[in-house]
Amino acid sequence: MISGYYGFGNAGDEAILASMVQQFQKEIPDVEIIVLSEDPEKTHKEHGVEAISRKNFWRIFWMLGKVDLFVSGGGGLIQDTTGFNTVLYYLGMIQLARIRGCRVMCYAHGFGPLKMTKSRKLARFVMNQSQVITFRDEKSKLTAGGFGINKPPIYITADPVFALTPAPDSQLEQYIEKLRIHPSSFNMGVSLRPWSSGVNYMEVVAAVSDRMIEQLNAKVYIFPFQHSQDMDISRDLQKKMKNRSAVVLVEEPLPVTVLTGLMGKMDMILGMRLHSLIFAASAGVPAVGISYDPKVSSIMEQVGLTWLDVNHVDIGNLWSACRHSCKNREMVIQGMKPAVDELKKKAQDNTRYLVNLLKHFSKAEWK
Repeated sequence: MISGYYGFGNAGDEAILASMVQQFQKEIPDVEIIVLSEDPEKTHKEHGVEAISRKNFWRIFWMLGKVDLFVSGGGGLIQDTTGFNTVLYYLGMIQLARIRGCRVMCYAHGFGPLKMTKSRKLARFVMNQSQVITFRDEKSKLTAGGFGINKPPIYITADPVFALTPAPDSQLEQYIEKLRIHPSSFNMGVSLRPWSSGVNYMEVVAAVSDRMIEQLNAKVYIFPFQHSQDMDISRDLQKKMKNRSAVVLVEEPLPVTVLTGLMGKMDMILGMRLHSLIFAASAGVPAVGISYDPKVSSIMEQVGLTWLDVNHVDIGNLWSACRHSCKNREMVIQGMKPAVDELKKKAQDNTRYLVNLLKHFSKAEWK
């Protein structure tokens, strides 16, 4: 059973789930996967797994009696920026699994921030009961350790999306034709999200995108990653631009393996959404990040790509970063390759630790 932020239409989290499903089905013969989802029907259709409502606690409680392993993750689940209820839900699911006698793995977590004392105490109590924890970055491990989360074996891995296999070109062809993505053009992907900032970053991105069109004859593709949140700002970005004939807003929600594949066809990505930047790096596409959260700046530093703080971005520094990325494209690609290759291996390590956990404990011993 997998618990995470699934069924909400967030492409980054759906990509995490897609990668987990790919890896589990590859490494574990006859695996049966149950996903706790906000939209079980959609999750079943997109990922081909059994899905149940994440709020149907009685059914979850009953099904946990049949579960061999409860997987919490991946992604930034244990944080209270969105309120204490977020922490309470995800840790509550872990505790429920332990009550039912399940082994628990915290899989590729991005930990924190936890600003409330009660959040920290609850995280320490519950996560120390799991059998294995993997964190997707060093900072998460250090933060958790500082709160006393140190009893289970803990490993630093990477975001599961680095291990995601995108849709093959044969599946992408219809989308490439529909969106008119031409290899001869300079194709730039843009992914923004709403964020409260002292800087009107959307107008900055619009101005820089217009410059890219004017000076490089670029074509700009705007990719909303969570339609419920990103469509308004994506439409506003398109309206703000002077060269709208060279802009394509990708309004259709796409399967994440298709979205990953299409972003791999870009020549450059300008992104705020964490997983737009991970998609880019994983595909070997140069990217410039606008960081609204330490997780964004952290991944950009790991792969050696340029990022700017959302509170300090302006037309000058963003244009300079984009121009450098374009002029030195091959150097940027070669520079990030070793780090990306290592992150891909570490992303696969998440499942390796999960498989080892399955091998070392029989179901009878767990109960």
